Amino acid sequence: MLVAGSVLAWWAIIPLLATLVPFEQVAHQLVTLGYLKDITTAGGRDNWDPVTKTFANPASALYFAYIRQIGAGAVAAGGLLRYSKQFR
Repeated sequence: MLVAGSVLAWWAIIPLLATLVPFEQVAHQLVTLGYLKDITTAGGRDNWDPVTKTFANPASALYFAYIRQIGAGAVAAGGLLRYSKQFR
């Protein structure tokens, strides 16, 4: 399941997010998570460039901004479902 989730994330969800989500919004999310100081300062995780509003590695930026939280939520939901079925 974990391998399938990784393949789905890297081959489907990240390319989809790259086309739908502006990189400035990704930068705001990374600021919220503490990976960037602010969106006007260059550098940080995946080398944010505020002038061109791009990342040196956009796939990795999307991974840290969104995919890690999706994965953590899936693991938590799976645990809760497993736990709830145990006590029925």
